[in-house]
Amino acid sequence: MKRLTIFIVAMVLTMGFAFGPLSASAAETSGSASADIMSHYVWRGQRLSDDFVIQPSVGITYGGFGANIWANWDDTVSSATDSGITETDYTLNYTFSKDKFGFDVGYIYYAFPSPGVDTQEIYLGVSYDTMLSPSATLYYDFDEGDGAFLVVAIGHSIDITE
Repeated sequence: MKRLTIFIVAMVLTMGFAFGPLSASAAETSGSASADIMSHYVWRGQRLSDDFVIQPSVGITYGGFGANIWANWDDTVSSATDSGITETDYTLNYTFSKDKFGFDVGYIYYAFPSPGVDTQEIYLGVSYDTMLSPSATLYYDFDEGDGAFLVVAIGHSIDITE
C-alpha cells in the first residue's frame, strides 16, 4: 500500500510540473489559517457528530502547489485519554488553468485515531470560467473506501459594494 501511495503522490507532482508552464500566473506564496465552529460535522451527506465541532485548518500555497492540514475536534468524544480530535486530513494539490478552464489535481490522506481506519483519496477537478461557473470534481478512494464520489456544482457571485 505504501508503494501505491508513493506512486500516486509522485504522479500528482509529475502532472503539476508537466502542466505548470500552462499557467500564466507568477509563483506567489500565500498562507491561510482558520477555525470553523459548526453545529455538526456533516461529510458528503453523512452526519458524523452529535454536537458542535471545531474544525481548524492551516494551508500554504506556492504558485499552483498547495498543502493543507485540517482537523475535526468533537468535545463529546474527549476524555482523559482522548484529545477529541476525531479526524486529521492532509492534502497536497496542484492547480492550474488553460484558457477558460481551471484544473485541480490532488491527494488527501484521512487520518483517524482508531488503528486501521485511515484512508486515502486522489481527486481531479475541472471548472469553466463562464456564467454560473460550472465545475466537477471526482474523488477516488483507493484505500479503505475503494470507491468514487463526484461533486458537480454551479454558482454565481454578485458584488454588492466595490
